[in-house]
Amino acid sequence: MKTNMIRAKVSVSTAAFIAAFVLITAPVSAEDLNAVFQQGRAAFYRNDYATA
Repeated sequence: MKTNMIRAKVSVSTAAFIAAFVLITAPVSAEDLNAVFQQGRAAFYRNDYATA
């Protein structure tokens, strides 16, 4: 159980870092950002964590 919690924290931290990097480096419209978020969310629910 502890391993799952650590893995979840690392995943959230990684996702936050990537999101911050994308927001800082490339100007993106709100629609594009929402589309990428939805794709990542769908991959997460398919248990495709590498893509998410």
